[in-house]
Amino acid sequence: MADETRERILDGTLELLGATNVTDFSMDRLAEWIGLSRKTIYNHFSGKAELISAAIAVGMERIVDTLSTIANDDSLGFVERLDQIVELGFREMRRLWAPIAGSAGPRSPMEVRTGVRELNRHLRDLIRGIVAEAAAAGLFTTEVDPHIFAHVILNMVGGIRCIDDVEALPCPPLELLRESLRVALVGALSPRGIATLQGSQILSAQEGQA
Repeated sequence: MADETRERILDGTLELLGATNVTDFSMDRLAEWIGLSRKTIYNHFSGKAELISAAIAVGMERIVDTLSTIANDDSLGFVERLDQIVELGFREMRRLWAPIAGSAGPRSPMEVRTGVRELNRHLRDLIRGIVAEAAAAGLFTTEVDPHIFAHVILNMVGGIRCIDDVEALPCPPLELLRESLRVALVGALSPRGIATLQGSQILSAQEGQA
C-alpha cells in the first residue's frame, strides 16, 4: 500500500507539473490534485524539492525505457526507429521543459534542467547506435561520421524545442522537425539508404502541434 501511495504521489506530481509550472506547484495543490492529505504526502517526501526531484527521476526512467524499447525493436526499420525516437524525444523534452516556464525559483527548475540533460544524453547514445548500425549496413555515405550525425539530429531536436514564438513558424514544431530530419537524411544517406525512406512515415507531414 505504501508503494502504491508513493507511486500515486509521483504520478500526480508529474501530471500537476505538466499542467502548471514549478513556481505555482505546491504541496497543497498536489494534495487537492490527487485527493490525498498533506500529511500523507509528507510521510513519503520531506518537501517540494525532494518530491519534484524524485518525480523527474521516475519520469526520466520511464522515457528512457520506452526509447530503448523502440531502439531495440527489430521489427522496425532503421528510418522508423530513428523517426520514432526523435519524435518521442522531442515531445518529452518539451513536456519536461514546460514546468520551467514562468518559474523564478532556482532549486526546483534545476531538477528539470538536469532531467532534460539526461534525456539529451540518452537520445544521443540511442541515435548514435542506430546511425552506426545503419552506416555499417551501407545506408550512409562513407563521409558521414555516425557520432557527428547523432549530434546534428540532437541539435535539431533541442533547437526546435527551444523555439518560443511558435506562431511565427511556417508549420507546427513537430512537422518542422520531421522535415529537418528528412533533409538531413537525404543529404547523408547512400543510394541504398535513400531507398529506405520510400514509404516511411518520415516523408509524410503530421498535422497538429507537439
